[in-house]
Amino acid sequence: VPYLFVEMNAVASGAARRIGGASEAVCLAFEKTLFTLPADCPSVVTGAPVSDAFHHATAEDPPCEGKQLLILNGAAPRGGEFNLAAHQAVCSLREHLQDWRIIHQTGDRQLELTERRYQQSGFDAIVVAHIDQMPSLLRSSDLVVCRSGGSMLAELTCVGAPAVLVPDPDSPSQAANAQAMAGLGAAVMTTQDSQQPLSEQLSGALTELLRDRLQRERMAQSARAAARPSAAGDIAQLCVDLLGVSPLRVAA
Repeated sequence: VPYLFVEMNAVASGAARRIGGASEAVCLAFEKTLFTLPADCPSVVTGAPVSDAFHHATAEDPPCEGKQLLILNGAAPRGGEFNLAAHQAVCSLREHLQDWRIIHQTGDRQLELTERRYQQSGFDAIVVAHIDQMPSLLRSSDLVVCRSGGSMLAELTCVGAPAVLVPDPDSPSQAANAQAMAGLGAAVMTTQDSQQPLSEQLSGALTELLRDRLQRERMAQSARAAARPSAAGDIAQLCVDLLGVSPLRVAA
């Protein structure tokens, strides 16, 4: 059975290296991934597909009330240390965050604990298990702190959001993704398993970016430049070509 393989990460996965050579093509999110595949593996750089909601998202004023928006996205596996460090970092930067609104997404398991931490520290933040309107909020954001999975990075570039990235320490692919985004100038990378506590790394990165609007704007421009809005359509067209049917028939 003919098939396509979509590789969302900067370094080709083991599956892509094992079975990509038998595919019609491996669709790549990053150009640099070409160099991590076997030489005989058919590949094409399409970018990573994202939901149409991100392409059509518009910035919204609420709930920022005219303030700049910082999103902390800890709703990921093993998010406990991330959520704690993010809370500690923003609480240490109160004087820099007076004109900012913080939305902290925790995931279901970390919601009550994170809410309690903010209440005990007297810090005003919107804490939610899940953000329902993520496309519009990312479009509205001035800075995002998050993991560096392939889908997350595709969404960030689609809306042009500057980011501080915290790769999952158990995911070499996320580390490679974060390095790639930092190399493009679209993000700042931290390392959760380094000798310096994550909260201190985040505090340092945020201190610089919160007070440097021009740097955030340059990062946002770099993120937008890295986006490939036609990725989903290009991959769909490859499927159409592979099936040998007309686009009109597929759309129907």
